[in-house]
Amino acid sequence: MEEQTKSGHGWSDRKRYQCLRCYHVTGEERVGPRYRIMDNFLRQHLSLDQVPFHCKLCLFRCYQFEDLQRHANNFHRHRMLLREKGVEDSESFLIKNPNPYTVGPRDVAPVAEDTLYGQ
Repeated sequence: MEEQTKSGHGWSDRKRYQCLRCYHVTGEERVGPRYRIMDNFLRQHLSLDQVPFHCKLCLFRCYQFEDLQRHANNFHRHRMLLREKGVEDSESFLIKNPNPYTVGPRDVAPVAEDTLYGQ
């Protein structure tokens, strides 16, 4: 079965990447489009004090502040938690790390096409 992107389209024409931390730590071969592998790295391998942006309220993590704002405005669980706490403003929960970890070639790398799936 062909892998799918967020939009549901096949990604056979896209360059594939591998999470090297998954591979070296657990032996798992996590391969996919760059955005999925970067998202995996953010969620699985970085602590909150290492991610560029996060929400203290619901532990959402992201690379860009615009995504954090969109999360605060549109994510149902976030709004529900705000109501439960009796807080109206999300700003105090949105954290920008002044010194985030930089994902590099030792963490995520392109995969040679001929090494995928026994090709």
